[in-house]
Amino acid sequence: LEKGIVYQFRVRAVNNAGLGAYSNIVSMIVGTPPTAAPDGLTRSATTSVSLTWAWNPLLDMYTGGAPLSGYKLYMNTGRDDEVRLIYDGSTSPSVTQFTATSL
Repeated sequence: LEKGIVYQFRVRAVNNAGLGAYSNIVSMIVGTPPTAAPDGLTRSATTSVSLTWAWNPLLDMYTGGAPLSGYKLYMNTGRDDEVRLIYDGSTSPSVTQFTATSL
């Protein structure tokens, strides 16, 4: 099996009269979640209306064996424990910075 590939499995019974119905499909991606956090998160630029954050790309040895699909950046105001997603780069694995303008 190759890492990062989605495999689907199903099973069915068979006897002398023929084949039975298929079971439900079970999917599996070979690999694990990333085994380390990205590092180097820094504020790379600030204006009166925006903050730009940048981070180092996750090294291949920490991606869990599956291709990295992207990064998510979260924010906390410091007034409570609520964490808010401010950047969803789930489909942009090469993007390692984000400018927030409406915080």
